[in-house]
Amino acid sequence: SSSSSSFASSPASLRGVAAKLGAGVANAGDVVVGKFFGGGSVPEVDAKVAEQVVRRWQHAKAQALGVAHNLKPLEQVLEGPMLQQWLTRAEDVRSHGWAWEYQLNSLSIDKVESLSETRAMVEATLTEVAILKDRARTEEDDRYESTYRARYELRRGEGRGGYRAWKIIGGSVVY
Repeated sequence: SSSSSSFASSPASLRGVAAKLGAGVANAGDVVVGKFFGGGSVPEVDAKVAEQVVRRWQHAKAQALGVAHNLKPLEQVLEGPMLQQWLTRAEDVRSHGWAWEYQLNSLSIDKVESLSETRAMVEATLTEVAILKDRARTEEDDRYESTYRARYELRRGEGRGGYRAWKIIGGSVVY
């Protein structure tokens, strides 16, 4: 039988106990296993950090697809295939003379699941309003308001700490 101090300091035993307790999944208000047990190796991604990352992503999307067509924020919050997909999408919007005005009206983090020390899955419900600005058209701009649930895969990067260490590497709309 091991003491509680060696139990909490061993990442392997921490993961094992977390799996047995089903604690790899944290509901929005819960604390993530690593914080609860004091283990530093489990990702410190909780609902608050997840919300900051998703808000950064929504801001980056608005910048990239907006009138300024500023791609830099995308590179600060996205990585891998997701980054490439949105850089391509932003270039397509710009090349057609379009711009989207996005407004995030609500965001709630529904679930945060720790996949490994450097990866997490986040499910969120978002409500946004978007208006398509088309310089070639004189009629009224297209507008929509949508509430949807999205799943994001996050990876912890090197360097920066806190929520800025986390980047989105994959995402999909669930409904």
